[in-house]
Amino acid sequence: MITKREYSIEPYNPAWPLLFQEEAEVVRGIFGEHARAIHHVGSTSVPEMQAKPQIDILVLVDNLEVSDKHIPDFEAAGYTSFGDPFGIGARMFSRVEGNRKLSNVHVHIPSNPYVQQFLLVRDYLRVKPERATEYGSLKARLSTEFPDDYQAYRDGKKGYLDEVFAEAKAYFGKE
Repeated sequence: MITKREYSIEPYNPAWPLLFQEEAEVVRGIFGEHARAIHHVGSTSVPEMQAKPQIDILVLVDNLEVSDKHIPDFEAAGYTSFGDPFGIGARMFSRVEGNRKLSNVHVHIPSNPYVQQFLLVRDYLRVKPERATEYGSLKARLSTEFPDDYQAYRDGKKGYLDEVFAEAKAYFGKE
């Protein structure tokens, strides 16, 4: 699924929310009124958390055909379309510079269960900084163990993220 590639985990950068705003404006310009919501998600959306320095953007649309129609617009803005790389009924676009991924745009319909996961995990880590610190430490350790094997890095995070998602659902009463 994911090829081996280099990546790094860095200390929190206060510029990340600003980078999100810049990328969100590009995405908003592409989708216009078809974007029901645009959210900053992923580790760069959690204050003080270590993260890969790439901005993850969640866009909610009424149907995925809208994003398919905008592939040329995304390409003109410097993004590559990856279709539905994880087979979860979504679309993904990434902006890459050299060998460094700058941002990912995850396009979902609101009823996709992954939307809840993106938002609840983000919100939970924001209110539970100790869990965010643990997660950041896990990511840093995994990046050292698997410096050029991104899939092993992702696999190593899965159990922790599943645990945090279960806690987040209970915390926010979404069970």
